[in-house]
Amino acid sequence: MNKNKNLKQFYNRVYVKGEKKHFTIKRETASLSEIKEVLKQISWKGKKVLDVGCGTGLFAYNAAKRGAFVLGIDFSTEAIDIANSQYTHKNLKFQSMDVNEIKEKFDVIVSNGTLEHMDDPLKSLKLFKKHLTKNGCIITTSPNWSNPRGYMLMPLLLLFNAPITLADLHYFTPVDFENFSKKLGMS
Repeated sequence: MNKNKNLKQFYNRVYVKGEKKHFTIKRETASLSEIKEVLKQISWKGKKVLDVGCGTGLFAYNAAKRGAFVLGIDFSTEAIDIANSQYTHKNLKFQSMDVNEIKEKFDVIVSNGTLEHMDDPLKSLKLFKKHLTKNGCIITTSPNWSNPRGYMLMPLLLLFNAPITLADLHYFTPVDFENFSKKLGMS
């Protein structure tokens, strides 16, 4: 069952409206901080990278500037149009497509803030792993609900089925990612 069947339309509306009009300044600052942290994780030079759910392309562009060969994909055509108009680099390509259409292998697959929207995150991670080269890695980020905000909002969800985000289906903690790693046979 596709619980987020309207997610593509939701994000197309967000990008038509404009990210800055939709998201708060705090959200924008958090995204930049998250991108900087991901960029610190490895040496990107010469790596073949897939950026799943690349949005308007900021992470993909920064990885390309660090020497990676990056394919940024997003199912939102609006996001890809913006990415293509904002960022150009010889090592960078953006494409509107579903991750299930990927045929090639990558040294690194990045998923910044996408797993929480997917119907079956573990299935998605297994798909990512299938498209890794030997010794490749998956880097993923997601909101951490093990914090005061999460502790206040989660009872609303669990007791009253009150939506606490616009499009998230899952509310992860670090323990979830440790369990994903074990199930994938990865560290």
